[in-house]
Amino acid sequence: MSISVSSIGISATNALNGYLNVGDVVSLSVEMDGATFVTGSPTIALDIGGVTKLATYASGSTTTSLVFTYTIEAGLTDADGISISAGSIALNSGTMKDAGGADATIAYDGLAADTDYKVDTTAPTVAITISDTSLIAGETATVTFTFSEEPTGFAIGDIAIDEDNGEISNLSGSGNTYTATYTPKVDITDATNVISVTGQSYTDAAGNAGASGTSANFAIDT
Repeated sequence: MSISVSSIGISATNALNGYLNVGDVVSLSVEMDGATFVTGSPTIALDIGGVTKLATYASGSTTTSLVFTYTIEAGLTDADGISISAGSIALNSGTMKDAGGADATIAYDGLAADTDYKVDTTAPTVAITISDTSLIAGETATVTFTFSEEPTGFAIGDIAIDEDNGEISNLSGSGNTYTATYTPKVDITDATNVISVTGQSYTDAAGNAGASGTSANFAIDT
């Protein structure tokens, strides 16, 4: 009776908060029920957000534990986690045999999406709106920061303004939305003002550095 696949497990290096990013390596541990002699570059298909990617044989020949690896590429997103559909190892002109030279049975059961290995390679963005675009003496404006993903590390120091014309305060929020108060200084007349968030000052849960964002223009006449 030929040797066969007993199980497949998934692991990865550098997962951050359960997310993998560009350059992180996914490893599949394929357990065989007998010593397996491998030649060539067999592969196993991964499902990453509906996109098929191939993990390639890396090591383990002559043992019962084979390792296949895949390096995360840009442009991939999988909020549910990497999965493997039931199928067979693709030999790609290689071989997998037992010590006697008989071909291994290379069908395997699938793995459901694993939330420990979600994938996010997309930089988060931020949109900035201001409640009043024509400020006069005694008025303040609420500034709203709406992120495409919940930010990590966003702080008031990441907000850029012309400090000669006004000040920002009272930053608060959670999830994807934060607000702050903009107060113009007295005796200022300036028709050209914006509020910005500095690029790469915050990240998402996967560690992708955030893009910059800038509000529409607003006027001050105090």
